[in-house]
Amino acid sequence: MADKSLYPYIITLKNESSRFVNIIGLLLSIGSAILFLREMIVRNKIVIPYFAGVIFIAILIAWNFYNYYKNDKEIYYSKALLIAGLVWTKMPYFQWMIAVFALLAILEYQAKLSPEIGFSDDHIIF
Repeated sequence: MADKSLYPYIITLKNESSRFVNIIGLLLSIGSAILFLREMIVRNKIVIPYFAGVIFIAILIAWNFYNYYKNDKEIYYSKALLIAGLVWTKMPYFQWMIAVFALLAILEYQAKLSPEIGFSDDHIIF
């Protein structure tokens, strides 16, 4: 990021990938919640980590929609992805998904960051 005190002119470029990052985060969160529900149905009992994961993911997705449509705020799925990753560790298969979900949660903010260009009298910084 360009520092306003060092660069009198700063241009913020539009980030076109933010929508795609949101779609991927939403699909991964919903897909994980569906698979957690499926696992409870197959086992024919309520497993607390799966159930808690589904509830927390649903609450976070609802909160994101509320903030986006009512408050016009940027939405982030990193918390839902981290919860889904933690619950994946309890699944009987694909426990390695925690690494994927944690990495995606960490990189979400950087992927949504708008690039900036700072101009001063003697140089330009990207």
